[in-house]
Amino acid sequence: MFHHTSTPAESGVNWPSVLKLGSGYADNFPVISFGPAVNNHYETSLGNNWQGFYVASNFILNDQLFWTRGRHAFTFGGEFRAMEINSHSGSNALSFSFSPNATGSPAAAYGNQVGFGFASFLLGDVNNASATVPFDLYGRRKIMNLFAQDSYKVTPRLTPNLALRWNANFRFTKSMATGRISTCRR
Repeated sequence: MFHHTSTPAESGVNWPSVLKLGSGYADNFPVISFGPAVNNHYETSLGNNWQGFYVASNFILNDQLFWTRGRHAFTFGGEFRAMEINSHSGSNALSFSFSPNATGSPAAAYGNQVGFGFASFLLGDVNNASATVPFDLYGRRKIMNLFAQDSYKVTPRLTPNLALRWNANFRFTKSMATGRISTCRR
């Protein structure tokens, strides 16, 4: 089982209020990105907009049976897998993007070689701003495989094999927090 939780930078600080961005937002330090590379130079983004958790687990059961009778060597087997993921993301984590276009010349032939996203940040020229919305996923899926194989020794130098395999991938279902089940159909 894998369990991952994420805590905002310096947990307990309401960063949007400290940065005078208003109230009602997540406590995370906002993500601030500075646009694409200009002249092969770029700035890394700041902040974190992930909050919440996810837990994933897989249950795998498999076995094989070998049976030799005369010149035949039979093999029978199967596998069952039950997979699940429980995920809950937070809401209202802020993201701001600053484009090099505000300090460059995007319409010019050399437009991809001038401008600086960080300079746009210093000028306060936000290109895009967003807040995350909650997304909960409690997905389940089951898979079953069965097989049978016969190896028949005709001569010491000739052994043909005959095998049959059946795979079943059952529908992905989502167990919602309310206890209701929804199924994704084709």
